[in-house]
This record gives sequence, C-alpha cells and structure tokens, in this order.
Amino acid sequence: MLWPLWTPQALAATPPSDYVNALRGSNSGGAYSRGNTFPAAAVPFGFNFWTPMTDANSKSWIYDYTRSAIQAFTISHMPSPWMSDRQTFQVMPQSGAVTVDRAARGAAFSHANETAKAHHYSVKFNSGLQTEIAPTDHGASWQFTFPGTASYLLFDTADGIGGSISIDRTNGVVSGYTDHSTGWGPAPRMFFYAKFSKAITDSLNVTGQRAVTSWIRFNTFAGEKVTMSIATSFISVAQAQSNLAQEIGTKSFDTVKQEAQSAWDSVLGKIEVEGATEDQKTILYSNLYRAFLYPNSAWENVGGTPSYASPYASGHPVKTGKVYVNNGFWDTYRTTWPLYTLLIPNKTGEMLDGFVNGYKDGGWVTRWSAPGYANIMVGTNSDVIFADAYLKGVRNFDVPAAYDSMLRNAATYSSDPARGRKGMNRSVFLGYTPQDVVGESTSWSLEGYLNDFGIAQLAQALGKTEDAQYYLNRSLNYVNLFSPSVGFFRGKNANGTWRTSDADFKANRWGCEYTEGNAWHYSVLAPQDGLGLANLYSGKSGLANKIDALFAAPRDYDVGCYGGVIHEMKEGYDVNMGQYAHSNQPVHHT
Repeated sequence: MLWPLWTPQALAATPPSDYVNALRGSNSGGAYSRGNTFPAAAVPFGFNFWTPMTDANSKSWIYDYTRSAIQAFTISHMPSPWMSDRQTFQVMPQSGAVTVDRAARGAAFSHANETAKAHHYSVKFNSGLQTEIAPTDHGASWQFTFPGTASYLLFDTADGIGGSISIDRTNGVVSGYTDHSTGWGPAPRMFFYAKFSKAITDSLNVTGQRAVTSWIRFNTFAGEKVTMSIATSFISVAQAQSNLAQEIGTKSFDTVKQEAQSAWDSVLGKIEVEGATEDQKTILYSNLYRAFLYPNSAWENVGGTPSYASPYASGHPVKTGKVYVNNGFWDTYRTTWPLYTLLIPNKTGEMLDGFVNGYKDGGWVTRWSAPGYANIMVGTNSDVIFADAYLKGVRNFDVPAAYDSMLRNAATYSSDPARGRKGMNRSVFLGYTPQDVVGESTSWSLEGYLNDFGIAQLAQALGKTEDAQYYLNRSLNYVNLFSPSVGFFRGKNANGTWRTSDADFKANRWGCEYTEGNAWHYSVLAPQDGLGLANLYSGKSGLANKIDALFAAPRDYDVGCYGGVIHEMKEGYDVNMGQYAHSNQPVHHT
C-alpha cells in the first residue's frame, strides 16, 4: 500500500515518528496492566506486525520488558493476551552454532542497545549480533549484522502449530505456510516467501519437534550484513511472492525504512502541538501510533484487484474487495473510531467498508473481529460507529449494506452467541434484556439502546422516517432498567422483578448484570437522551450530584459474580477518582 510522503512545513522540525517509543506499556502482566503492549514495527493499519519475542512459545504475552533475553522475532497478527495470537511465524538469527530450544537460544540484550519505533525495530545482542526490521504492509526488510563466520537463521512456529517450510538453496528462497486457529474461530492459513542478499550454504529441516523448525546457514565475515526480504499472504505462496515484489522488490533496507517512516509521519502529522515538552510529545505520538495500528488490513493486491481470503465464510474463499480485522467495537466505539472520523475520514470509510464486507460474507458484522466472529464483549456497536461516521460526512462505504446490518442486529435473533445481540428473542418484547435469560443483561440493554439511537440517526439522515421514529423510541427504553429505590440501573428478570432485593443491592458489586464494571460505571449510560437521564435523577442538578457522587465514592469493590479479583478492578481505582475507573471503557461516556 502506498502512503503519501511526509512533507513538513518546516523541514528542520523533528518528524512525529521520531517521538514514538514502541516500548511504552510493555512492562505488563495478567494481574496488572501497564499497557499490555508490545513493540510492533508496522505501517499504519498494516497487514502484519513484526516484533521481538521474549517468550517464543507464547501466543499471549510475547514481549515482557523486564526480561533480559529475546528468543525469536515474529510475524504476528493479533498479539493480544486476552485473544491469543494467530498466523505467526518466527525467525531467530544465531552465530557459531544452531540452538533450537527456545530458552537455550535466548539472546541476552540491554535496552540501551534496543530501538523500538513505529517504522523500525533494532536490537544488538550482547554477543554483537544485531537484528533490524523495517516494515511494509505485507512484508518487511530485515538486516542482520553477524559477528562471526558461521551465521544462521532459524525458522519455526510455536509448539503445536502446524505448517511447512521449504528451502530452495539454489535460488536462495525460504517459503511455506503456517496454520493457526485461535479459540475464537479458525483463521486463514498464512503463507510466506523470503529471499536473501547472500547465498545459502547449508540448511536443514529439523525433525522430532513439536514445532515446524528449519534453519539455513551463511558463510560470513565478522561484521557482515545480510538482508532478508520477506512477505506474507493469506491466499498463497505465489501471492506472498507477488506481495514481496510489489512492496520491496530491489529496494534497500534503508529505503524500506524511510518509506515506513513517511507512512507514519503522514498520519501522526495530522496533529501538531505547540508548547509541549519533549516528554509530552512522546506520550502523544506514541499513543497515536497505538491508535493507528488497528484495525488491520487483511486484503491483498492480486493482479491489480483488491482481494482477500474471507475470515467470515467457511473455507476462507477468496473474495474481491478489501477487508479489515482485529477490532472489538465495544472497546473502540467511544474512542478510536470517533478519532478516525475526524483525522482520517477517507481511510475510516475504507476500513468500515471492510467490516461491511464481513456482513456480506457471513451475514453479520462481527462484534469482535478475531479475525472472524468471536463470542466476546457486549453490544453491536458497529451500529453507532456506522451512524457516527456517516453523520460526520464519511460516505465511502456501502451505506445501504451497513444500514441493513444494523437492522439485522436490532431485529433478528441468532442462536449463535457470537453473532448479533444476545437475548433478542425476549428483549424486543420486554423492552430490556432479562437477566435470567442473558448474563450481564444491564450492559446488553444499555448498549442496545445506544445502538438503537445510532440506527435512528442514520435512518433519519437516509430519509427513512418510520424507522427513525421506531428506533428512537426504542432508544428511550433505558428507563425500564432504572430503579428509583436504589438510584441506579440494575438487572431485571423476565417477570419484571429485579435481580436482587434493595437490601441486597450493592453499587460497587462487579459483574452479574454488568460487564467489566458495577452499577456506578453504568449509572449515566444514556448519552443519547441527556435530559431524560437527568429527569431520572430529579433534574439537571440531581444528575450533576450523581456524577459528583461517582467521583467521590469510596474506592472499594465487591468482586461479585466474577468470584475473584480481575485486573480491571485494581487498575480502575488506582487513578484515585472514586468509582470512576478510566482505565477501562465502561465509564468512557461519562
């Protein structure tokens, strides 16, 4: 994919990409999040992530800042500790001899010898061996500086992941594929094709491993640089080869690196700041870099035609068009998508059309694209994302098909829990999602009302006045779940009774009828009707008092239906803002 070159008004100014520190947030863990990030070298919304691995057998926590050795470098597609990575393939340079075992092959390094930018990753190991990576959309240029005469590249997959590696020593090519199905549904096979700047002098396909493992050898002199150009595809090895020719061809490592930097500067440069300190610029542009990593393109240029192996249809048939993946809309509809519509509206339309293509292939817009349908998180928030983008002037997506997908979410029951809104066989008639039918029902209800409001707004803009009135009326059903006796939204059963008695109700109790939160976090989740919400609290001053109470409430929590402490509980209250837990999304509307 071609991106416009960065053309700053002041050529002497520091480009925004130079402020990106891709290591920020990588000192994390399952018990407490400090970002849950990894140092991804990529282009904006790119097909692949390229990253070091401190644990080469993990598909969750692949890079831990506190560790002192790197076990591999990987092609990654969903490096989420909660979702599990997929379609991965690993490379590890070695000198002197080959070591297959991951722990034993770990190469010690210092962060002082590590550079992690959006467009470039580099590390020099204590042994003197250096690895550098510069990304393209579907590929990357790698540059290895070897300290000795016997130099190797080891290729493998994580344990239990099938695949095939073919080594063509005559033409200097390594190619093959890797399979990977996450717990959230099957993913297309990933194919790869790699070429090298130096002749392969020896090679071996290693047997007896739980992984697919091979290695190649180069005869080098100390300090010699060897370049590997590699590209991937979800369609075929031949397409991976084509992707390599399209994006890298005969380009030098430095040229690929510069083009990747220009791609980042073109989007990071959408925001310019005055009066900020250098540290503040690092915070801003590093965070923007994270925002512009996802969702990821999953389409390829096949003979001049955009094409993709559909993750939404059985057998992953190749379709014409563009598709984007890796997004949980509940996590992003209040934050990144509104940002995209403001800063990159044309790209936003292209990405939204990619998710509409998922609807055309599989019958539903996914709630969490992983890359297909994942039964996780709450609400069909693509409804409000489509509407928000259209009302802000984004038009370059299939609006009629998007609107059809919204109506299906709001009016159709699916027996597949990964598709559509849960509880639709009852909620349409009751006006709320019943807790004795669907867990976390208050969250499903409140998000559903907001989604209905999005449908109403788009319907009105499209001249569908009857639809607009119907869904606007439905968006006001949030009043059905407000309990004046306790002053909160709460779970209601199908027979109209509350989940708990007033005496048993606890506003700080997590889970049960709430998703990743408690009654405080959902106490004002009706932004579509501010005055009506205020009336539930006896007027504007009452609503103001409720919000004040949210910030002043004790910072304690009842683990409730979670049965134990989850990381969101501890993190939410460390900001010291009462029950306002800004570290997680349920309060971002407040």
